[in-house]
Amino acid sequence: MSSHAASNTELAAPLFGGMIANAMYGALICQTAWYFKTFPKDPTYTKVLIVLLCISETAGLVLDTRSLWYYFIQRGIGVDVQTLISCNYWSAAAFFIPTEFTCFLAEILFIKRMWSLADKKNYILATVVLVPFLIGWGFTINFLQAILRHLCYPQRKATNFSLYMSFGMRVCSSGVVTGTMCFLLYRHASPLYSSSMFQTQQLIRVVKSLVVGSLSTGLLMWCTAISFMITDVVLSDSPIPLGIYNVRGSFFANAVLVSLNHRTRYRRLLTETIALRSSVVFPSTLNAPSRAT
Repeated sequence: MSSHAASNTELAAPLFGGMIANAMYGALICQTAWYFKTFPKDPTYTKVLIVLLCISETAGLVLDTRSLWYYFIQRGIGVDVQTLISCNYWSAAAFFIPTEFTCFLAEILFIKRMWSLADKKNYILATVVLVPFLIGWGFTINFLQAILRHLCYPQRKATNFSLYMSFGMRVCSSGVVTGTMCFLLYRHASPLYSSSMFQTQQLIRVVKSLVVGSLSTGLLMWCTAISFMITDVVLSDSPIPLGIYNVRGSFFANAVLVSLNHRTRYRRLLTETIALRSSVVFPSTLNAPSRAT
């Protein structure tokens, strides 16, 4: 009886993860509407990426809802408890596909941003970023194929190597991207630190905000990947890792929209800075005689 009670408790993890993911999906839709209203002149590729993010997250929401219906409404009717606990339902396994596609779109966007920040295109840096990224995605594709073939333990353990290599390589790649973006932002701003003018300090505030945003996004990517890997190793026959994984795509998609929509704040600061600079009247010009024509 105690083992069944423990199993029922563990089954709550996907429910809580699904509840958080549903709330974040609502936030994603609101952010998407705000984005298209506020930035109608953004490049077409960015708009296409946002549309693909919404489609991917919608597909993930449908699959996750079907899984939650199976586990908590149907309660695995006609299935013994051990199979219910140790085997993924088909929609739970398919849920990995749109989630990883969402992560792929977010990672591509941040790599593009890093490349745009570089004054000189450093192909060594590109190699350091892209090689683990591409290797990681090779393992991701292999993992997605395997998890659809092996739904139950212990056969599902065959996917572990591809899963850990996939997440590990991509964590390394995102770490390099985050560190490089922070370094490039500080390097661009370093000539401004010697100035005490108010306008310059405003620009430094913008740069610091961008650095904090890059770091928080990078940490978000690391934490979701590492926490899922750790729980999958320690609790390999439990649905708890799936509960953590439920929010992975939602975190990535919302991080992309937050970084895009937050530009309104930076633009406001820059506009105020330019307006203030234009309104400044220097004392030396107050009584200056007009030049004869």
